[in-house]
Amino acid sequence: NNEKARSDLSNDYYFRPALMGNLSKELVETGRIAELSELASLTREGFLQDRKIDTVMTPRSELNFGVPQMPDLHRFEMPVRYQQGTDVADESIGKLLYYTNMVGFNILVRAEFLSGNWRDAMIYPEWIRRWVEEVEREGINQVSRKNEVWQLQGNISEELGPVWTILGFYERALELYEVPIQSNKKGYGCRHIHIVKTQRALVQAETGRDLDDDLEALTELRDLRAANQYDTKRAPYEVDLAIAATLRREGKVDAAYDLLAKTIEVTTEARLIVAQIEALRMRALWALKDGRLEHCEDDLVTALNLCRSKGLKIKEPELYHLYARYKAAIGDYDAAIEFQLQAVDLYKAL
Repeated sequence: NNEKARSDLSNDYYFRPALMGNLSKELVETGRIAELSELASLTREGFLQDRKIDTVMTPRSELNFGVPQMPDLHRFEMPVRYQQGTDVADESIGKLLYYTNMVGFNILVRAEFLSGNWRDAMIYPEWIRRWVEEVEREGINQVSRKNEVWQLQGNISEELGPVWTILGFYERALELYEVPIQSNKKGYGCRHIHIVKTQRALVQAETGRDLDDDLEALTELRDLRAANQYDTKRAPYEVDLAIAATLRREGKVDAAYDLLAKTIEVTTEARLIVAQIEALRMRALWALKDGRLEHCEDDLVTALNLCRSKGLKIKEPELYHLYARYKAAIGDYDAAIEFQLQAVDLYKAL
């Protein structure tokens, strides 16, 4: 079905944002990053041909600006209105792009981030933010339905938060997650609010911060995400990771490991690759902290093989670092140094 969908989209895809968005989520879930990149290329072609908007950031040197080499977002043109030459009626030139156009940026974010291009991934949420600000200034009803605009607002936090998290800027990520949570603007079964609540819980539990949601609240959140037809297949298992991390924080270590083992089993059987890798990473990290090393090497090898085979470059450096820690823990210091050097090289490459 995905092959047929891509074929159908070749000529008319720009007017089928829901199909494109759902296809990109399916490709992410199953770890098919090469195909996601193809879809992103198709999206870029559509922006350029149909809307006369170049989504390739130029000059590229501005993506490595300052310290720690963050992109200077203000140096890029990010048009949010119909351009001259666009295939729309003359009276639409200069008006705000419709919601259907902006959905494509989410595909670009996912493709760039998971491929390791985190600087590029930071650009597109900013582009969406500028559009949302203009929409709110001119009036939502002039451009889109309210729930669609709120969903895009949530997408800013949902897509950009993980970038800040993987860079180690946890407070920046948490600040982003609070925006849709505090606004409490609902659409698509509150999907965007549920996603950022899950992301917030994971960051808080894994970094030792105070928890906003206890186990009861997280269990309710899991049920809501599992029942939401607009959410992803991996949704409840993402919450399971947050529940497991919270259980461990509360000293219920065996229960945490049991839930994590079940999550690994389910995501492996369902081939929910991204959730599977995250669960394997989490168990390996815990194993190193707790001295429970029986599954640690197998988990790391499996996760690394999945990342390499699927093109999930953004996740590789930490896994090599954890593998180095594992080798050091069992006294194989030569291998530990080798794996750590590989981790350093991969971090530099990012």
